[in-house]
Parts: sequence; C-alpha cells; structure tokens
Amino acid sequence: EEELLRRLQARKEKRDKDKKNRQTGTRKKKPSNDGQN
Repeated sequence: EEELLRRLQARKEKRDKDKKNRQTGTRKKKPSNDGQN
C-alpha cells in the first residue's frame, strides 16, 4: 500500500515538474518580442 502511495506521489511530482518546465519554456520563448519594446 505504501509503495502505491509513493508511486502516485512521484507521478504527481513528475507531472508538476513537467508543467513547470513547459511554463518556463513558453516564458523563455517570449523575450523575442521583449527586444522590440
């Protein structure tokens, strides 16, 4: 039972990390129009 819980937690953390990485990725793309300002 504890193993299952730990696996679930790990998957949740991985998904959160992926989401964060995607957010920083989109944020990294933005500076291109930052130079126009």
